[in-house]
Amino acid sequence: MRQPNWEQCEAVLLIEAYWKIKENRSSRRTDIAEVSDVLRARATSLGIMIDDTYRNENGISMRLGELEYLFSSDVIGLKNTSDLFRQMVKLYKNDCSGFEKILMEAKGMNDIQEKTRQQFCEWLAVKAPKVQPDFLYRFLPIAEEFCLKIKVLSAPLLETTDEAIIKRVAKTVSQNKIFKIKNKKQINNIISAANWYYAFVRDFPTITPFEESAKAIPAESTTPTETSNNRIVDFGNMTSLAYTRPVAFAYRGVREEPVSNWTELYVKLFQRFYTDHADSIPIGQSFYKSGRPDFGTANGMTAPKHIIDDYYLETNISATDIVKKIAALLDVCDISSGDVVIEYQQKKPSDEAHDRAQSKTGTSIASGNDSDITFSEWLKNIEKMADGTCRSYVSALNKAEVYAREHNLHSRNISGVDSEEALSTVSCLMADEDFRRINQDQHNRFSAAFQKFVKYLSYLHPDGIDAVDIPAISTGEKAKVEPRIEAASSELTNELSAFLNASNAGISKEDILTHFSTYSIQQVNRALLACHAVKVLKKYYHKENISYYDERANILLDVLTKQFVANGGYTSAQQLDNDAHLRLDVFF
Repeated sequence: MRQPNWEQCEAVLLIEAYWKIKENRSSRRTDIAEVSDVLRARATSLGIMIDDTYRNENGISMRLGELEYLFSSDVIGLKNTSDLFRQMVKLYKNDCSGFEKILMEAKGMNDIQEKTRQQFCEWLAVKAPKVQPDFLYRFLPIAEEFCLKIKVLSAPLLETTDEAIIKRVAKTVSQNKIFKIKNKKQINNIISAANWYYAFVRDFPTITPFEESAKAIPAESTTPTETSNNRIVDFGNMTSLAYTRPVAFAYRGVREEPVSNWTELYVKLFQRFYTDHADSIPIGQSFYKSGRPDFGTANGMTAPKHIIDDYYLETNISATDIVKKIAALLDVCDISSGDVVIEYQQKKPSDEAHDRAQSKTGTSIASGNDSDITFSEWLKNIEKMADGTCRSYVSALNKAEVYAREHNLHSRNISGVDSEEALSTVSCLMADEDFRRINQDQHNRFSAAFQKFVKYLSYLHPDGIDAVDIPAISTGEKAKVEPRIEAASSELTNELSAFLNASNAGISKEDILTHFSTYSIQQVNRALLACHAVKVLKKYYHKENISYYDERANILLDVLTKQFVANGGYTSAQQLDNDAHLRLDVFF
């Protein structure tokens, strides 16, 4: 029996299978069998008489060889092919929309799916003009196929309108290791497609009915037409973001919400960029071609936010400039704009003015309480201070941090850390004679800021915080001399040093205070600083009982490496603990 000529619908299904095999998304044998079954069943449903050779697996395999020849630009494969195959390959390369339309017809996609696809592409064309909708849409069926298989989806993606389900789809394709391995060549495009589709569903809570879709987003529109309060940043056509607030952001399909302000969004997104592209991000330079440094040491920064080690991110910039900085980082790190989705809302001008003040004066303390307010917010809203006074106090804390880092004090950070470390830094500073002299020369500027800061910490932690000895400040205008802080008792310092030296296992603060119960907490704190005690995991050690941290770190890294090599990239907490103790006990 002579085989009938191939049709367009058959050719597009074969091309789809070719790319699935080419990109290692499925077994060649499995896909060939599936295409053969589909085409034979299709012929039967159309009343075509078939025999054992009609579109059988051997025939499908040969046709795939013809596609290999066409897609490889006549380099490998079977050169004798039909004009139809040449036309369909050309269509695939040059007209994504036309190819997808025929493919949907071949798959028997219903009107709902077709209209959803059309609406999504129109929406994407408006929201992100630089993204090619038809190209991006091509990757959604890959995500759909996997999510249906593992039961994340119970219906086709284009028929699913539940926002929570689509969010799980975006999360699955970005985090499932098996899926990422199978699709490693195009995983970024798949994640980007899922991410954009999730944003689309959020923008249209009810996708059906579709009769009004053309009215919802005019194809010729050049500005986003909102059907909800949320908008999406268009990196290709950025406008002013004055009087706006961010709602959420997603990076490579992983969504985070809520975010309270643009500074928080900037810091969190930058941390993700730095994790993936640390080698590409410039240090001590502007993310633009010129300008002040955006990332590096805190020296010279107005509102530095700690990122890692001694590196900080300058955040004293407007919402519009924050997005411009993010766009610059996308170019620097070679990140696709589709991998980052930022949602925001309009708000009242009065709110924007308030936020702008906070971005210039905000100093925060790391805490598990989402309701924590920044130091400047507390000064303004709780203490009822003027904006200028708020800025003055925060500026004093920032300059005090710079002094602590430049002079290598035991504790160096105040903002962006927990209260214990912040208080430790304040104690170190007020125990430093040179710093006290600077404070006195500047009319008690720093000690006044510290007093307010300790009061702020007490507000955040009503259950109590460690006491810090900060001299009282006279409120008289002529008061210029700050009472001197009592120096650490040499007798107590020597006793404490001997007490710590006698213990190789370290001593907790509670045990130290119990042992020296005749002294006040402030006296013990000063003695701990004076004898240069080392604090590790809430225990204090004499400096002679603990070796260099770098050497210990190298040994621990060596232990980890050997365990990973021996166990195929795996270790357990128990095994690590056993081996580390054997190697590290010598340091204590």
